[in-house]
Amino acid sequence: MNIDFEGRRIILKSKTIWLTKTQNNLLKLIYNNKGRVVTYKEMVYEIYGTECDRLLKNLIRRHIVLLRRKISKHIEIKTVRDVGYIIEEDLK
Repeated sequence: MNIDFEGRRIILKSKTIWLTKTQNNLLKLIYNNKGRVVTYKEMVYEIYGTECDRLLKNLIRRHIVLLRRKISKHIEIKTVRDVGYIIEEDLK
């Protein structure tokens, strides 16, 4: 498996998983901080360039749900309740 952040895709042996711009940016942020919880505040600032509020926090959650649907067999993004997300281990 190869993650191509520039091309917004994950390349597998048998297929390519395409990511939206937001999904790609979220995955890149969480993946590059493997082993550390990335907070909602960090994600909102990185993606939207503004302070975190409830609406944007919920929007981040929705993007993570959609991202997980695409990549859950290959990369596990864990939720740290009311804090953010983490990728704990190396890729599957």
